[in-house]
Amino acid sequence: MAWTYDPNLTTERDLLRLLSGDKNADYPLYTDEEMDEFLAEHGSAFKAVGWIFRNLAGDPDRLNIMRDATGGSVTLATLMRSYAEMGNRWLA
Repeated sequence: MAWTYDPNLTTERDLLRLLSGDKNADYPLYTDEEMDEFLAEHGSAFKAVGWIFRNLAGDPDRLNIMRDATGGSVTLATLMRSYAEMGNRWLA
């Protein structure tokens, strides 16, 4: 499973990674294949990002990756609540 990101935003996947914050190869949240599936299902990065946030809100394993990326200074409950709220805003 691959993980790629081009900060020049040459693909819709790169834009989706930018919008979702999944830009750090040391702490990858989704594989290229998973990102492509979100894009195929929702049509564009701007539509898919809300679903990614909602997915993250309910996935403690992936949120632990985010917590590790922040040095463990954020609680899992805070991350879950924050991602759920971001997902709701993007999908409103």
